[in-house]
Amino acid sequence: MAFVSNRDPYLNRRVRLKIPVQVMAGTFQAGTEMTITGMSQRGLDLVDDKGNQLLETGMLGYNFFEYID
Repeated sequence: MAFVSNRDPYLNRRVRLKIPVQVMAGTFQAGTEMTITGMSQRGLDLVDDKGNQLLETGMLGYNFFEYID
């Protein structure tokens, strides 16, 4: 048995938020640039340049961001 790496084409892509996203700790403003760090049935996991995480974004759909790379 061997480990086979996921080659998800979306992993590590950069995105920009098109709308403000409120979370318990604060708000990610529209225009915030983030990196996709994971993807599951619950949605994307995103991290901004300061390390703030926006996890399991499935409830937002897929129209709240745009790809920038």
